[in-house]
Amino acid sequence: MKKYLLFAGSFILAYIVLQIVSGLLLTTFYTPEIPLEAAGLPSQVEFGNTNSIPLVISVLSLGIAFAVTRLFSKSQKS
Repeated sequence: MKKYLLFAGSFILAYIVLQIVSGLLLTTFYTPEIPLEAAGLPSQVEFGNTNSIPLVISVLSLGIAFAVTRLFSKSQKS
């Protein structure tokens, strides 16, 4: 049970930290697209784009949590 709590806690912590860092980076490097036709309204509406950042963050968090769990289990056996 202790191993499970360590894994879950480290996964949640890593996920939150990586989400905040990626949000800061995306906000920092965002450049809005200004349309050339300022007078007319666009005929198509864009609701955003999709990306794979949440998947990458989840996989990184999983790897970090696994490494932390193995590190603590090895240090307790010694």
